[in-house]
Amino acid sequence: MKSLLLATLLVVQISFGQTTRPFFSHSDNFSLSTNTNLKEIEFSISDGKKSVAAATALSLLLPGLGEWYAGDFNTGKYFTIAEGSLWLTWTSFRMYGDWVRDDARDYAVQYAGITNENKDAQYYIDIGNFLSVEAYNEQMLLSRDVDNMYNAQSDEKWNWDTDERREEYRQLRVQSDEVYNNANFVIAAIVVNHVVSAINAARTTIKHNDALEQTGSLRFQARPLGTIARPNGIMLSASYQF
Repeated sequence: MKSLLLATLLVVQISFGQTTRPFFSHSDNFSLSTNTNLKEIEFSISDGKKSVAAATALSLLLPGLGEWYAGDFNTGKYFTIAEGSLWLTWTSFRMYGDWVRDDARDYAVQYAGITNENKDAQYYIDIGNFLSVEAYNEQMLLSRDVDNMYNAQSDEKWNWDTDERREEYRQLRVQSDEVYNNANFVIAAIVVNHVVSAINAARTTIKHNDALEQTGSLRFQARPLGTIARPNGIMLSASYQF
């Protein structure tokens, strides 16, 4: 890139007489070597560049937000729309799954005589696979798995009035599990949407910054003259790169 020197803005000469106070005295809280060279200070006017890391983080937080930050929401809006649609789908699956699950359990209360208090997920699986608690416990004895037997004299007991109703319950329970699994797949799709949007936001930001570099930048420089103990002036200059 070419560099064009626009102007030397200011040169300030500072002179000290024999009666003036030294630049640093013994009372100062710090000391520097008298021949220490002053360093050049350089900075650029803000040129509108965006942070790739910030854009990536924003889209990981909310898909499309990083693209909006980079100034290109035309593509980012599709990630935002997809995010809203996916969460709506997930909510629908969860609500429907809860409805089918509760319907199945109410069915078991009516036709198998169970109670729903303090029951785990495995219990609801078992009552759909065996006609009664006695049939279940008999199978556990044959399998030498007495630790998983239920107390037939407690609220763990069940007894379906017909095998057809047991099967009807089992199908409802399986259906609710399938709906919940669909909700889990939606969560996976949401994660993918976040990652893809973050990658796109990073690419969009890089493209944005590359476009800005084609238009050039204004840079200021400040060069102290002399040493810290004997400053001899400050020279300011500005340059434009294109």
